[in-house]
Amino acid sequence: MSSLSSKSPKGTSFTHTALYQHLHDIGEDKIAYSLEKCGQNQRGIIMVNCNNCGYNRVTTLDYRCNFSICPNCYRKRKNRILRDYLPILNQYKICNSHNNVMGYGLRFLTISPKNYSCMEEGFEHIRKSFQKFIRRKYIQERIDGYIYCIEGKQKEGRTWNIHLHAIILSKFLDMIKRNNEKPRLIREAEESFSGDVHIDIKLCRNQEHALNYLLKYISKEENCFQTAEDYARYVVYTHNKNLIVKGKVFRGKVAKQPIKCRCGGYLTFSFEFEIDIRKEVSDKAQRDYRERVDFYYDPP
Repeated sequence: MSSLSSKSPKGTSFTHTALYQHLHDIGEDKIAYSLEKCGQNQRGIIMVNCNNCGYNRVTTLDYRCNFSICPNCYRKRKNRILRDYLPILNQYKICNSHNNVMGYGLRFLTISPKNYSCMEEGFEHIRKSFQKFIRRKYIQERIDGYIYCIEGKQKEGRTWNIHLHAIILSKFLDMIKRNNEKPRLIREAEESFSGDVHIDIKLCRNQEHALNYLLKYISKEENCFQTAEDYARYVVYTHNKNLIVKGKVFRGKVAKQPIKCRCGGYLTFSFEFEIDIRKEVSDKAQRDYRERVDFYYDPP
C-alpha cells in the first residue's frame, strides 16, 4: 500500500508522485498524464487588451488539467464560479436572524449523515437523498433555491465522512425541539436520508462570504486521505462531475460574465496558436480555447 509523499518542483503546478503512480497502476493513464502536464506544455499565446485604459499583455496559454485537487486550476475555477454566481446571489438578501419566523433570505445549510464505508456509495446516497429532501412538501414550501456541493474526506479506519454544504434561499426552518421530539427540519431530513443526520444552519455574513465558504469545500488535499490509493479513487470518481449543483430559482440563471480590468473596463482576447507542421489546429480546438479562456487567465 502506497504512502502519501508529495513534492513540488519548480515549473510544476502540482506534483504527487505516489498518486500519479497509483493512477498509472489502475489504468487511469490519461488522468495521471493530465495532472503531470499541468502548467508545463505551452499551447500558444493570448493577447489581452482593455478597451478602457489601454492595458495590453501577451501571456502563454499553458496546458491545464482542470482538476479540483490542483491548486492552480482550483484557484482559477473558483474565480470563474465567483464571477458567474455572485451576481445571482446578490439579487437576494441575507437572512439576519435564526429566530425571526418571517425571516426570508440566504442561509448556509450543512447536512451530515453518519460515516460511510464506501466513498462512491456515500456520494451517490447523499446526492439522491438530497433530491428526496428537496421534494418533500415541508421543504418545497420553505426552500426556494439552493446551490450545493458535496464534501468527502477520509477518517480513521478508512471510513468516509461525506456531507453536503448548501447556500439556500429560504423561509424560517424549524430547528426547535419540542416535548422531547426532534425538530421538524431534522425529521424531514432523516426521512429523506433514511437514517440519523446532523444539520447545521448558519447565518451568512454577505453573499460573497457565503459563496467563498462554499467553494473552499470543492478542493481536496492529501491530508484528507489515508493512502494514495484512496486519494486516486477520489480523483477518478470526481473527474468530470459537477462540483457545484444549483436548483429551483437558481437553476439556469448563470450567464457568462465578461472579465473586467481593474480600471472598470472590459478585457478582450485574441489568440495565436503554436504552429505544428505535424498537426493542424482545428476550428473546434480554437472554439474550445475561446470558451475556456477565462479558466486560464486571471485579470490584472
